[in-house]
Formats: sequence, C-alpha cells, structure tokens
Amino acid sequence: MSRTILIIAAVFLASVAHAATLGIPGPGTTQSGVGVISGWKCRANGRLTIRFDGGSAVPLVYGSEREDTRRACGDTNNGFVAIWNWAKLDDGRHTAVVYDNGVEFDRATFTVVTTGVDFLRGVTGSGTATLSNGQRATLEWSEASQSFVATDFTASSGSGSGLCTTKTATVYDSRGSFADPATWVVTNPCDGETLDIDMTPLTSGGFFACSTRLAFVQGGVQFDSSHFDWFDRNALDSVCGTILPGITKQTIVDVGGETTSLNFSQPFKVYYDGQLIFEFP
Repeated sequence: MSRTILIIAAVFLASVAHAATLGIPGPGTTQSGVGVISGWKCRANGRLTIRFDGGSAVPLVYGSEREDTRRACGDTNNGFVAIWNWAKLDDGRHTAVVYDNGVEFDRATFTVVTTGVDFLRGVTGSGTATLSNGQRATLEWSEASQSFVATDFTASSGSGSGLCTTKTATVYDSRGSFADPATWVVTNPCDGETLDIDMTPLTSGGFFACSTRLAFVQGGVQFDSSHFDWFDRNALDSVCGTILPGITKQTIVDVGGETTSLNFSQPFKVYYDGQLIFEFP
C-alpha cells in the first residue's frame, strides 16, 4: 500500500515539474507594439530564459502570481514574464523557445507586425473597431505601448440582435422575365456610415448593378441614391454597370459625405429595384 502511494506521489511530482506553458506569444498569434512575454511553469530548476529564432537569451522574471495554475501546480506563484518590444524582431514569422536552466520546455511560432521602426515617436491616431458581439471600441494610438488602445466601449443599438452581421441572399437585377441573379453578401460593420456589398453573378448574363436601383428604408423613410455613395472598393468609381460572370464585385455604400439621417447603426431595410432584399436586424 505504502509503495503504491510513493509511486503515485512520484508520478505526481514528476508531472508537476514538467507542467509549463508559454502563453505569449502563443502558437499562430500575431504580436505588435510593446507588450509582454508570459507563461507559467510549476517548478523552476534554474534561470528561465527565452530565445527568438536562436538569438541571444532574454531573461524572464519567475514567481509571479497565477491563480489559474493552482490546479496544475498546487500553488500559484508560477508565472514568468518580461516586458518586450516586438519591433526588435523583423516583420514576419518567428519562433520563440523558452528554457529552464538551459533546457527547452516549450516553444511557439508566431507572426510579428511592426510600424517599420523600433519605436515610433510623435504621431497620433484614432479609430473604431466593431467586436463580434456588436460592441464598438474607440481606439487611440499610444506611444508608450506602440499600439492602439481602447478608450471606450459602446454597445450598438443592434448588439446581439443581428444588426452588426453579414447576410447573404440571391438578388435579381430587375423584376422582369429576363432578370439575372447574383449572390449578394452584405456586411454591416456598424460604424454607422458604411455598408459592404459583394456581388457575384450566377448566370452567363452577368448582373446589372446601379446605385439608382439601390434604396434603404429606415424609420419609415426611404433613402434613394441621393443620400449615399455606392462605389467599387478597388476602382473607387460609382457602381453602375454589368458585372461579368466569374467576377465578385466588392463595393461599399457610404453615407459619410452626404447630408442624410440614414444611419447603419440603427435598424434598416435594403431594397434593390423595388425588391426587399435584407432587413437589419
């Protein structure tokens, strides 16, 4: 009985000694700006270090609190960390290897994206991003972290209701007997001003797309092409012509430069040639 207990205890201690993970950078992730290298290891036998692409060893501070390691390690002071400027590495793929007393215990291949310099100074910038749950993040450039940081999160009026989403349908370019169909993929990024529309003809006749046939209804009010611009994402010219078969035309509807109350952050309907195509949400 006591021999069995000793064997089980030995196996447990061995497994704890080898339990370790490099969390950042993780496999397949993208890193940029000034951030951290981090992970955890239940037992450190010596000095922890990390090397990128076989380069010089970078020391890691060991012993930080990681409550999430309690189950695996039996305690919580198992974290390792270092502040790191990812711009010290070139743009592209890299491999990070972590060592305990010179012995490798984990590795990860990841991608680095930089501004092109080690530390970008004297610039400002801002923007927005939409999360998959419909929340909009307001972003500001941070020189200290060399990246954009979120300064605010705003729940869209359509959050969780299907407003900030992608919809697909078969659309006909007219209501007559000679109408040609196309697959429309419409994405609402919920920035309020733009709508992405990709169109792929389904027959040899192509598909006739023109802004004068596109309309929106919001709050019981119809908005024709005088209230928005509809242009080709690549050529930047107005949409009005036949899309040839085998081609997907990527377009953007933009109300930003127009005097209109049309706002894609609020529920709306999409019509083409008088046909109701989509409802958001």
